[in-house]
Amino acid sequence: MEGAGLPVANAVLYAHREVDPDGLLGAQNNYRSTLTFEDRRIDSGAVTAPDPGSVHLGGAIETFPGAEAARTRTERLQTSASHSPAHAEHAYLKGRVLSRLSPYLTESAADAYAAALEDAIEIARPATERNTADA
Repeated sequence: MEGAGLPVANAVLYAHREVDPDGLLGAQNNYRSTLTFEDRRIDSGAVTAPDPGSVHLGGAIETFPGAEAARTRTERLQTSASHSPAHAEHAYLKGRVLSRLSPYLTESAADAYAAALEDAIEIARPATERNTADA
């Protein structure tokens, strides 16, 4: 994302559930990896939940064992957001990868992250997988 010119800071890849901000890493039907980051445009003093790793400070990228698990997580987050629309995250789902972006980002800023992630996912897939998926 830094390569796409996005103002990313303090990126952390979590490897253990005990330190995962949401405590879901590796739990059944939950994400297998999560990366959190801060966006330098967000004023942490204005954020209601400024804890380290908080999506409100920038975002999180969660990778699931399959697309269905990712879709289920997205639906749970959307249901939760319906109770507090002012704090609803921007969510972008691509296969088994969910991008959760701060509600403090504008729609266009969130879209820029989603586009950068989609490009990264496309680049990361082996050529044979891309050809099969695109057919």
